[in-house]
Amino acid sequence: MDLPAYIKSVGDARASELFGEPVRTVKSWRYRDRRPRPETAQKIVAATNGEVTLADIYGQPREQENA
Repeated sequence: MDLPAYIKSVGDARASELFGEPVRTVKSWRYRDRRPRPETAQKIVAATNGEVTLADIYGQPREQENA
């Protein structure tokens, strides 16, 4: 599940609690204005028990997009 969809499903406030980030930061991810830093992305993957993956956050590598 992509990160904005996950955030929308649980709500900004709950995602903020889960990820340990301010609500405004979580909203910027939901609106796709910004992406999480790599260390934060790892925390998101762990907090969602893998429901959101690094590929969901950053996209697939270009080589795999055309496969």
